[in-house]
Amino acid sequence: MQTVERVWGWLSGRTFLAGVVIVLALISLLTLLIPQAPVLPGESAAFYRWLAEARLLLNGYDELLLRSGALWLRSSLWMRVALAALVLAIAARADALRAGWAMLPPRGRWRVLVSCGGGALLIVGWVMQISWGWQTVETLSWPGEPLVIVERGLTLPLSSRALTLWTGRYGLYVLPHGDGLGLEITARDSDDNPLELLTTSRGEGQQVLRLALTNHTPDAYYAQPAMGLVFRAVLEPAASPPQALMQIYRVASGELVAEKLVESSSLILTEEMHLAMHPYPLWRPRVVYNPGAPLQGIGLTLLLLSVWLELRSAACSLDSELTPAEISTDVNGEQ
Repeated sequence: MQTVERVWGWLSGRTFLAGVVIVLALISLLTLLIPQAPVLPGESAAFYRWLAEARLLLNGYDELLLRSGALWLRSSLWMRVALAALVLAIAARADALRAGWAMLPPRGRWRVLVSCGGGALLIVGWVMQISWGWQTVETLSWPGEPLVIVERGLTLPLSSRALTLWTGRYGLYVLPHGDGLGLEITARDSDDNPLELLTTSRGEGQQVLRLALTNHTPDAYYAQPAMGLVFRAVLEPAASPPQALMQIYRVASGELVAEKLVESSSLILTEEMHLAMHPYPLWRPRVVYNPGAPLQGIGLTLLLLSVWLELRSAACSLDSELTPAEISTDVNGEQ
């Protein structure tokens, strides 16, 4: 029984709390330094599509990070173990505070209450994030148009390409993620009549075709079946700003008819048609919905503050203001 009480008293102490808070702060820092997957590996198609692009930023450490769960730290086993330890620390401190309330001066009580309140906010915020939070995998913003998230039924007017912490909706954030290239394409025959272009064999023809090229989808195909031509647009990875190479092939022979780098406004001429292409810079933001983010931020701040206050109190040897662990050991006759 004394061993259990001794362990319980240690869990309520400043040393254990400081260790837990340091681990939580380190995990939070790593989520900023290591690219975090917008979806879990269970959603294999979207996850591995994201991983294929992220490999460029991981410098060959992708397999190690993948096996350790470092690419989804917010929901990883590491975070769950740290939060479980935090629950134990809060419970032990709350129990010690209840038992030794009369022995603690007001300043000591407030330090413990701040740590308990901060821990509770952090845990509630994490539960809200896991339960209701989501991120987009691939979102494109065309110039002068609102950002449309089809799968969530959301339309967001964007005034800039910067980090947006307030979108008019609580818990919804827009984060810079990357760039892409949009192409608006029209085709006309030799008599200047508009031609329809197809992106799939079963799709409907379009007189004005829009294509988006990104690191996820660096090339795109479309065709003009009546003339037996197929087109390929390829994103040039080394170009800055992004540029595309347009190629025209004959369907029957596979012959390359024309090839041209798309610039400010390009026109590819063949015997049968004129192809006009207008490039547009695309912004690839990541939209994050995390209703628990404010609670997590406030909770972690309060925990760091309470740990700093307790360590400062210990350094100053304020013996008159005992911590819950000290009160617990006094009550149990262990000191």
